[in-house]
Amino acid sequence: MNFTNGSRRKTPDPDVFPGNEPIRSELFSIERLEQHAQSLAEAQIVSTEPSGARALRVRLAQNERALEDGYRKIAAATREGRGIPPAAEWLLDNYHIVQEQMRQIRDDLPPRYYRRLPKLAGGHLKGYPRVFGIAWAVVAHTDSALDIPKLTAFVDAYQRVQPLTIGELWAIAITLRESKSASHNGWSACLNNRKEFLLSRHYEITHIVDRVGGGDSFAAGLIYGLLSLPTHQEALEFAVAASCLKHSIPGDFNRFNVDEVKNLLKGDGSGRVQR
Repeated sequence: MNFTNGSRRKTPDPDVFPGNEPIRSELFSIERLEQHAQSLAEAQIVSTEPSGARALRVRLAQNERALEDGYRKIAAATREGRGIPPAAEWLLDNYHIVQEQMRQIRDDLPPRYYRRLPKLAGGHLKGYPRVFGIAWAVVAHTDSALDIPKLTAFVDAYQRVQPLTIGELWAIAITLRESKSASHNGWSACLNNRKEFLLSRHYEITHIVDRVGGGDSFAAGLIYGLLSLPTHQEALEFAVAASCLKHSIPGDFNRFNVDEVKNLLKGDGSGRVQR
């Protein structure tokens, strides 16, 4: 099946998104990834001029339409009793996860925030955010098999040559969601303070009531933790716990207190409110 949207507009730089080819290059070990990150940091030049390339949100919208079109075609084929390949079965069963990820990207990358990210001044990703180039390199040289050790090693190695801004670090990885179903997510977070890359404990949120406000709760919890707690690791843990609690509260208003967050930090990692 061809799920490509035939009405796609031409991109400003045809080398950035060559058709629908996967982002793939030579596979690197962690050691080779670190070397590549340092070479990339030395080579990349950042521009302060307005971006000449279109926003990634346009590409996101295109992908979202293509995925929705594919989902509808797969569903129609199933209703008609036609066989579908395993990848199509996965999309049919997990389309709600895809939709959630699309919503999260739109929420976490608003236009004003995107415009403030440093842009690349040259190369095939000219005009796009520097962090997009970093993410592109990691994906290409790991065959999309992303994990925390690889991402951590790459970002740390890059910053040994060229520090990233706080906004860029936020864009690379804030919260790490594993969407297992509409009501069950794995949840953790990472924090790079330019000295070390910190990873929080992992939570299994098994009774999700409302995802809205989870990101805001994380940000508010992190600010509180950085101002009130003795270490960055404790601040990160507090922020993740606060965000977990928000998933069990309806609406976008945080109706929990510091003691409830600290109780969760002492608990079993279920992410549920104990009152």
